Amino acid sequence: MSRQQRPPSPPEALVPSLIAPSGGAQLDPHQRKFNRLLSQVQKARQELVDWERESALFGTAYAQVVRPLLRDASQARFNLAEQLDLLICAGKGWSRAERELFVELLCELCWGLADDADLTAELRARCQTLHDRHAPQTLEEAERETIEEMRAAFSEMTGLDLGDGDISSPEELLRRAHARMSEAQAAQPDAEADAQPAQRRRKPSKAAAARAEREKAEAEAASQSVREVYRKLAAALHPDRASDDADRTIRTERMQRANQAYAAGDLLALLSLQLEVEQVDAEHIARITSARASQLNGLLGEQLQEVRRSLLEQQFAFAEGYGFDPYERLSAKALGSLLKRERTSVLAEVAFLQSELRTLRGDKSIVKAWLRRQRQEREQAAAMDDLLDELLAFNPRRR
Repeated sequence: MSRQQRPPSPPEALVPSLIAPSGGAQLDPHQRKFNRLLSQVQKARQELVDWERESALFGTAYAQVVRPLLRDASQARFNLAEQLDLLICAGKGWSRAERELFVELLCELCWGLADDADLTAELRARCQTLHDRHAPQTLEEAERETIEEMRAAFSEMTGLDLGDGDISSPEELLRRAHARMSEAQAAQPDAEADAQPAQRRRKPSKAAAARAEREKAEAEAASQSVREVYRKLAAALHPDRASDDADRTIRTERMQRANQAYAAGDLLALLSLQLEVEQVDAEHIARITSARASQLNGLLGEQLQEVRRSLLEQQFAFAEGYGFDPYERLSAKALGSLLKRERTSVLAEVAFLQSELRTLRGDKSIVKAWLRRQRQEREQAAAMDDLLDELLAFNPRRR
């Protein structure tokens, strides 16, 4: 089999090696930094590959294991709402305070269930009917009121106006608020520059100018290095050099990878391709000079930041999509435990809701005791909220 006819190796199989000292000489700072960055990029990329694989497996398992339990939990909450409606409509035997608490609990349940994706459209509509039957205002009216309160609070805190257009949901308001803040932040540097007096706009110092010039030269040299590697690959992988159709297919696939890597400025991918097509060997890369390492360190640093940023973005989107804490530290290895934890949590919630339903279907004395516990819990929660408000409002400097 000819050199170009070897089957493509997986991207992770051939990776550039670290710079090795030669002749007993020690590596200089640029070479040590190159080694450190190269190791960090390779590790970060493997973490990203692991995350993408494990998060996809998590999604499949979540749909099979947890999603049915979430539907059970939503159904159990709906059953509770219907039972509360029956108790309210029964009328006799309940004090005014007890009836008011029944209504309050029912409305809170229906508020959350009215847009619960784990309920059927028919049951969601039924929840809205239950709410509107007992509440002083309809769900639609309550949502509009909530949106206006959020709009006013946003304007008061930020000084920004969201306009007079209709906002259909709290989620839409949050999206619009985020976009409005992004616009304001983007405009702020220009406004600050315009407001700055001309005499205060100083020219950069000689040292800063020299540093900027040096960084620019290093960036240009690094780009030139990437272009050189790419040109060599493009010449070696040209389809006209193919010996047969199979070789042409391999060359085309590798050339596509080279084009993608070059467009992204992905030095590591280009060096890996060079190893694949045997343009260089590991020892050649291990003999990178100090000057060459200095040129390439900036590119490796940028690649490291990009891979880490991509991983964080995927982890944040994952947490947001599944309703997890976005600030919880996630890793590919932990997703199996996270799935088990979520399953256990939802199972416990279903069991609790079913227990609450049995209580509400019991004797009136048991239901009245349940109502007393609910009232006590709400009073304790309100007292804690008041205490937190006082602590947040407390300013020791006023004393």
